[in-house]
Amino acid sequence: MKSLRFGALALALLLSGCAHDPNMREIGTATGAVVGGLVGNALIGNTAGTLIGAGAGAVLGNDIGGRQHRRKQAHADRARAAHRPRKRAPVTRASFDRNSVASTSL
Repeated sequence: MKSLRFGALALALLLSGCAHDPNMREIGTATGAVVGGLVGNALIGNTAGTLIGAGAGAVLGNDIGGRQHRRKQAHADRARAAHRPRKRAPVTRASFDRNSVASTSL
């Protein structure tokens, strides 16, 4: 019964954390915590193992999610830069005079 209450509390916390549009880092942290908690509980078999596994999974998930977020952001920045109009230098016309060379803007 105690594990059912803990599971319901964990589910409620996870769902309340998704009230906004999460980024890859937040998704990685939540996923890592859940998977780490399950692995810690399976390996050690008590609450301490679950908490240690959840903490380690959250740290690893945060790191992996952060890397994916940065990679996705860099890709989006490159795509925006490819579609941005380039600034061009003004076209000049050279006019030749007997005594000097001058350029004028068009």
